[in-house]
Amino acid sequence: MSIIWGFDIINREGYFSKLSLLWDNYPNHPMIFLHKLYFIIQLAYYLHMVPELYFQKVKKEEHQSKIIHSVSGFLLIFVPYFLNYQRLTLVLLTLHYISELTTHNCHIIEIFDKDEKFAKCKLI
Repeated sequence: MSIIWGFDIINREGYFSKLSLLWDNYPNHPMIFLHKLYFIIQLAYYLHMVPELYFQKVKKEEHQSKIIHSVSGFLLIFVPYFLNYQRLTLVLLTLHYISELTTHNCHIIEIFDKDEKFAKCKLI
């Protein structure tokens, strides 16, 4: 969903057609409502991951790595948001989520591909 929403914002603002829009009028460029809402949702997602560990009954051995993932994701979104790099961060987050989607799809294909029809997609 973040990919679709990110592409929608990028398309509406025209960031791919004119890349200089990513840093025009920095640091005083106004932030539109969709940017704010997008970042609030992304920050809330990473923030909710910590209490979720308790409710999912995650093994104690996995707590540290999941907490580090959550905190680092939160900081990697919050710092550019705070420093007014929202436009660039929006584009980079969307590209990052595309790579994550590709990786997850390859893992799913690897798990369910018993006939090895998609062997070229397997990860190393």
